[in-house]
Amino acid sequence: MATLPPRQQEVIQLKFQNDLSYQQIAEITKTTANNVGVLIHTALKTLRQRYANAAKDFVPFTPRTNEI
Repeated sequence: MATLPPRQQEVIQLKFQNDLSYQQIAEITKTTANNVGVLIHTALKTLRQRYANAAKDFVPFTPRTNEI
């Protein structure tokens, strides 16, 4: 997460560590709730793309079924 731009880091931390709403984050960061949503979406997309390659090194997950 340290590689994200500071603004994206800030909104991600406020959302997931402090469990704040988009409106609350918007008030803290002096932006709009819509912009907060865009920042969070962009940050999560970046993190997913960045760590998708790293995830290939892990053993694939196969869920167990309850079939007998």
